[in-house]
Amino acid sequence: MGLKEEFLSGKFTVYAQWSALIAMILLIVLGAVTLFSHIVFSALSIAIGVLIIPLEMPLCIKVSDMIVCPTSPKFDAFIKFFDDSWFRFGLYLV
Repeated sequence: MGLKEEFLSGKFTVYAQWSALIAMILLIVLGAVTLFSHIVFSALSIAIGVLIIPLEMPLCIKVSDMIVCPTSPKFDAFIKFFDDSWFRFGLYLV
């Protein structure tokens, strides 16, 4: 399947979620590594990396429709708030 078919199928959000997880890990790790040489940018990098965690939590909890860890209904309601792709898009845009 080519790139055009991927975009037309509407299933490219999986690639965006995995890219966000990789970016989150890199932001936190590289922000911590360069903390003493670039204090402002490192703190900003770590803060953005931590903010990505609740946005991508639905992907971390459910992998291929298999529940990785049991959750409560209250937690599921909280995570469902972040499950909308357009909401996450808006937060990333900001």
